Formats: sequence, structure tokens, C-alpha cells
Amino acid sequence: MKDKSNQFRHESLQDSHAIVKYLHALAEGVEKGTLQFRDEQGEIVLEPGGMIRFGLEAQKKSDRYALSLKMSWKQRSEKKRDPGPLRINGHSEEEGEAAAPDPAFPTPK
Repeated sequence: MKDKSNQFRHESLQDSHAIVKYLHALAEGVEKGTLQFRDEQGEIVLEPGGMIRFGLEAQKKSDRYALSLKMSWKQRSEKKRDPGPLRINGHSEEEGEAAAPDPAFPTPK
């Protein structure tokens, strides 16, 4: 069930075979970097990558058991275009170039 446009929540009663299939789908999605969750109430697509914080909580109270898994990560930003090496010239063109040497940009002789 979708609470907000950027949230998704679903809860249902499933047998253990269905849970195993969901866990495999989660593992595959994390491995591929795309997780899509959808039901009749809405959907959300997440893109896990990089370092992922993983939390697990298990509880046993009388005849009830609970297991909660939690993952969180920062969204990968698009790669910024590499501007190349920094060159600094503190002299006017008439005085000649006095920039720090850079093998990618040889100083003319």
C-alpha cells in the first residue's frame, strides 16, 4: 500500500515458499541495482548501490516470532564530468608559463 508518492508499504499473509521467492527477488534487485515494488495501491522503484547500511532485528515472544530487515543507502549521484587536471598560471603570457608541471599538458619550449 502506498502512503505517499515516495513511499510504498505492503503487508500480507504468505507461505514460506512465497517469502523465499520475495527474498530471492530482493537479492537479485540489490545485485542488479534496481528494486521495483508494486501492488494494487501503487509502486516505487529504488536504485540501491554503493555502500548499503543493513540492519536485522529478530524477536521471540511466547508463540510469536518477528524478523525485520532494513536497508538504507544514499542515492548515487550522476557522475560529474571530469574537468581534467588543474592548471594554474600565475604569469601573463608575455612572461612565459610558470604553471605547475603536468605531464598531460607539456610546457612548450
